[in-house]
Amino acid sequence: MRSCAKHTDNVTMNFDTAIYVLNERLRKEQPEEISSSWISSRLPAVYQFIWRTIRTPLGDINWDWVISHLEWELQKLWHPQRFRRKAEYTDAVEVQIALGNYYDKRYVFFSAPTEVEWDIRRRICAIFARLAQRGNKTAEEEFLELLRFMVQKWMEYRPMLWRWKGYPEDLDKALRRCIHCYRYTGNFTSYLYISLIKAGRGLPKFYVSSLDKVLFDDSRTEVRRLDSVVQDPETGDIKLFERADYVAV
Repeated sequence: MRSCAKHTDNVTMNFDTAIYVLNERLRKEQPEEISSSWISSRLPAVYQFIWRTIRTPLGDINWDWVISHLEWELQKLWHPQRFRRKAEYTDAVEVQIALGNYYDKRYVFFSAPTEVEWDIRRRICAIFARLAQRGNKTAEEEFLELLRFMVQKWMEYRPMLWRWKGYPEDLDKALRRCIHCYRYTGNFTSYLYISLIKAGRGLPKFYVSSLDKVLFDDSRTEVRRLDSVVQDPETGDIKLFERADYVAV
């Protein structure tokens, strides 16, 4: 394998070269974390190329795109510098501009059957998260709506998330927390899934049962769960009255 170029100023820079040089330097120096300042100080030619050519539709440097092309184990080193959060604002036009060609592909939150849709969803998630972190409440609320639907589908088929059923307010708080804590371009949906599993471990199990469920049935009578609802005379709590030797009369 070729060693990392010592003088990148003399290298014809393109995106592939920039990523190669950055990967090599990271493997060589093995820093605990990196940021745009780290890249600028150690690889100025790479930084200059990224600064000139890798931009989002809103004109910001697209660090998500850059970091997502690093080797997988190196992506986790990315710790972007915290920018000053703007006062909260609403701007639907900014959302549309930032999403660009992905604006009409938000259906991937409802159905993503192939790796192509997974990749599109990953990119849309990163865009929405960055806009929400800037303070755009329009982006945050739309992102939350899409994530709620996606997580509801997860809860139907993935037992490790069943505990979230019945806790919509706590779920919204967890979703917002994940949006604002998302720092590097790992797959946002994977990050969200793992975060919900960990956060959900402390939630009490939620049991769903119909009050129309038949508790006792014979030829004379039929007793349903609703018939066993009583009020505790001491606490006033509403609960089910159940006796192991219950006999219908």
